[in-house]
Amino acid sequence: PLNGDINFDFCNSICTGSATFQVNANTSYTYNITPSVQSYANGNTISIYDACPNTYTLTINTADGCSATTIFTFNEPQNSLT
Repeated sequence: PLNGDINFDFCNSICTGSATFQVNANTSYTYNITPSVQSYANGNTISIYDACPNTYTLTINTADGCSATTIFTFNEPQNSLT
C-alpha cells in the first residue's frame, strides 16, 4: 500500500504542488506518474515537486509482482488574490 502527504499553494497556474508517498514494500520497486511530473525516489519514499494543477496517477510495481495505484489532484483556488 501507499501512504501520502500532499501540499499545494497555487496562484495563477504557477506549478508549486508537492507530494510525498511512502511505499510499504520489502523489495525493490519501480514507479510511474502520469502525466509526467518532476519526481524522485529515495529508499521507500517517492517525492513529487513543482506539480501543476492537474490530476495525476501514481503506479508502483514491486519486484515480487505486487502493484498499487493512487490518483491525486492538485486544484488551483477558484479565486486569486489581487
